[in-house]
Amino acid sequence: MAINNILESIHSHVGFRIRDAICFYLIYNEQAGLMTREQAFDYQLLQKILPRIQGSNKAVRQVLLQLLQITLGSARRLDMSSLEEDASSLWRNVDQAVEGAAYAQSARKIVFMLRRLDEDGFTSYWLS
Repeated sequence: MAINNILESIHSHVGFRIRDAICFYLIYNEQAGLMTREQAFDYQLLQKILPRIQGSNKAVRQVLLQLLQITLGSARRLDMSSLEEDASSLWRNVDQAVEGAAYAQSARKIVFMLRRLDEDGFTSYWLS
């Protein structure tokens, strides 16, 4: 719900089908004992949530920063005000930026999306 509330600000929130697909993925993962809950949710963020985000405006940057804070978990508190104009402190040393993240793969991808936004003025999941 927290992620969907964040996505709503750029009209990219998910509906019941996506929500249910994520929930079933997590349930089936747990039943089969394939990976940790955190790893499974990390994959779902990568597969179902982050591809929805693209654009060039300030709202997209704020969404990415808020999602990055969620993916980092308690590993690191972001100074949102300093990152709203320039996130280069994150992408210049991505390994340090995502160290200890709860959802490391998603955090890394978000940092790369922020880099595209800083460098090109536009970002999309599909740009590396």
